[in-house]
Amino acid sequence: MYEIIKVSKNNPDQSILDKTSSILNSGQVVVLPTDTVYGLCIQAKTKNALEKLSVIKGRSPDKGVPLIIGDIQQLFNFTNQISLKKIEFLKKIWPSPITFIFEAKDSWGFSKNGIAIRLPEQELCRKVAIQAGPFLATSSNRTGEPILDNIKEIVLQLQNVRLFLDGGRIKQNIASTIVSLKKDIPELIRDGKIPFKNIMHTWEKI
Repeated sequence: MYEIIKVSKNNPDQSILDKTSSILNSGQVVVLPTDTVYGLCIQAKTKNALEKLSVIKGRSPDKGVPLIIGDIQQLFNFTNQISLKKIEFLKKIWPSPITFIFEAKDSWGFSKNGIAIRLPEQELCRKVAIQAGPFLATSSNRTGEPILDNIKEIVLQLQNVRLFLDGGRIKQNIASTIVSLKKDIPELIRDGKIPFKNIMHTWEKI
């Protein structure tokens, strides 16, 4: 049985954060508004987390899913050591709708191609990631179907979701920009909400 709760994206009630964190920590799936799209989310430490999300989305578990963190310190639990310049760069450009790809620590079992991590602008996601721990989040649509921007449509499309947080329509509905930081300089992987030239402008100022 699922539940739908109205939520403020930038001023979430503590009781909602408590409930969401409890559900995520129990290994169940939550849909919530991120700073780009509605996300299908599961706590990163959950056993077979990628497989659970993949079944709901109807796609292969081989495809990676971005990790949402609540503060920059959580980054170092998942990645290998990165340079001081990259750390300063991240401090200047995060939080934002930019997903960065890093080398993953072997202990987490992520792809050798790296791990995608985002520190969102939106307060709801950051607070959930701090209270429940970092969580995996992918767009809340079935594979091959359009990305949906309101809970009523999402509920009709997805099964095996315990909680839907309704933050209203996400007007822009634009995916995050994806940039790799595995090499010495940032490398564009996918265009998105933030232009790559703006990202490089910040990099070059450090």
